Amino acid sequence: MSLSESPSLVQQLTQVLLGAVWDGDALAAAESLWLVDQIAKAEIVVSEAFQEMAAAEKPLNDDPPEPEPLPSNSTQEVMPSSPIAEVVLPSGNAEDGPSIEESEDEDALLPSPSPPPAPPEPKQTVGSGRDSIPIIVPSAPALRNALELSRALRVLKRPIASMHQQAIDEEATACRMIESRVVNQAFYGPVMVPALERWLEVDVVVEESKSTFLWRDLIDEFRRLLEREGAFRNVRTWQLKALSGGEALSGAGDVALDEGLQRRWGLQAWGGQATQCNRPKSLVDRRGRRLILLVSDCVSPVWYGGEILPLLQAWGKQQPIALVQLLPENLWPRTALKAGMGVQVRRPQPGGDLEVVGTEWRDRAGDDGLGRNAVKLPVMALEPYLMKRWARMLAGVGIRLRWGLCLMGK
Repeated sequence: MSLSESPSLVQQLTQVLLGAVWDGDALAAAESLWLVDQIAKAEIVVSEAFQEMAAAEKPLNDDPPEPEPLPSNSTQEVMPSSPIAEVVLPSGNAEDGPSIEESEDEDALLPSPSPPPAPPEPKQTVGSGRDSIPIIVPSAPALRNALELSRALRVLKRPIASMHQQAIDEEATACRMIESRVVNQAFYGPVMVPALERWLEVDVVVEESKSTFLWRDLIDEFRRLLEREGAFRNVRTWQLKALSGGEALSGAGDVALDEGLQRRWGLQAWGGQATQCNRPKSLVDRRGRRLILLVSDCVSPVWYGGEILPLLQAWGKQQPIALVQLLPENLWPRTALKAGMGVQVRRPQPGGDLEVVGTEWRDRAGDDGLGRNAVKLPVMALEPYLMKRWARMLAGVGIRLRWGLCLMGK
């Protein structure tokens, strides 16, 4: 066979590449060669990308590679060697895709993902075999019937004319302006009238005793109830402290009584850290527009010994006062209140003096059941029906309060 008849190298290559698949022409051979070249370039780019990802995203638990030791005569810094991925050319036909071995090699180049952090282990309670997590649960309210108590105090929301503040009477001012223009007179300014304000302000006095800490939450909720009610100009809370031993103060003069009460009792702000005490006389309001609520369980020695009676007398002469008994009504006979005399009281006018309209034990103190040094004290508990009757009696609506107490002074 002559040279001209022998197949050319291109024809031989074409027969080798395409002979096993199909019989094609030179265009098919050129396209196959181009495809092989593109696949090789793409694999090189992908392998370099895998190499960069493996260097940037190493597992946290892998130790960094140690640099190779430098020669003794070398002064140049040598960087740690990076792994170089092998370029795997496709074997076989281009359209068959990468082989299984190639896929495994590419997967080996991907970094292994780091394991997720373990969740925190739940705490275990002492004496419990099960896992548990502590949670914060709000405690139950100490004042269970706050809404009913708030409704019972609404009768005390009565505005009265202020003795210090004034307001403009718009209607009277307009009439004055019209009259001044009709008669051609000068206008002398607006018409001022006393402003309206709340009738009472409240001082809550908590007796300090060994059992006060038992009622602290209840007292705080009762104080907040009075503040949110809006029936009082001001609400203050005090703590009554006994400063010295008992003294015979009943029957003493006003000056001696004031000095004796100052030495015997002191007032501190409720919940405060102040060491200085206020005088008990500072709560006296000669206008009778300050209500004193004495909060106590009546089991301390000052009740059994009668030492607190002069203080109650001084407070109750010119202003309303009431005892808020912390214990339920069925336990009152077990306290110092059993030494008093149960009476029925009423107020002919709002904030006026108490009048005794009936007694249960007249034989204990004569025909009228009262003595000169008797202390007439309304008693109530933090119960809606008791609070409502007391509030109506204080407002002077003609209600008789059965739960009155007459404590006999010495």
